[in-house]
Amino acid sequence: MFKSLAALALAAGIAGAQSPPRYIPSSSTYLGLEFNTTVVAPGRFIDAALVSNEPVTFPAKTSSDPLTYQVFMLDISIPSVAVTEDTGYPLVPGIAANDTTRLHWWQGNLTVQDGIFVNSSQALAPWNIPEPEGTADHYYAFYLFAQPEDWSPSAAVLDGLYADPYTDARYNFSLVAIAEQVGEPVAANYLLSLESSS
Repeated sequence: MFKSLAALALAAGIAGAQSPPRYIPSSSTYLGLEFNTTVVAPGRFIDAALVSNEPVTFPAKTSSDPLTYQVFMLDISIPSVAVTEDTGYPLVPGIAANDTTRLHWWQGNLTVQDGIFVNSSQALAPWNIPEPEGTADHYYAFYLFAQPEDWSPSAAVLDGLYADPYTDARYNFSLVAIAEQVGEPVAANYLLSLESSS
């Protein structure tokens, strides 16, 4: 069902930028996301209660692509005052002034099987339920990158740097470094959310 809904969404005109406006990196290729039965069109508002589990991800077009991918989900609307650990580095820019980022999910070793991305390993950063606070919508950005055979995450990441969903290490996460290593994102999507009203 999600594949047909995604095709309808694309036909309805969401073929423009699939990533948050004016945010880097960006991609014009749609990354399919489905939470339960809700397919996400870029920029759609989703109640936080609907995103308690990681989504099914799928390519925009049916593919028998033999490549391997990795997907990231970041909250790019974290107020900089929420970052309590001094890293000694400047904050990674978020979507607005005085915002930074927080990594919510990093799943590698994804391949396309039966029209969806399927993983063959544990997540490098297990799904962390979005809990947007405040009165402004939070931007949750999803990026799909290639995972070249000759590339590997850092030793710290492989040793579990992001294994704890609540670690401060997930704040101030930069996709620019990933893009410099593996190339620009091949697809993207994003949603807006606020604290659950249910």
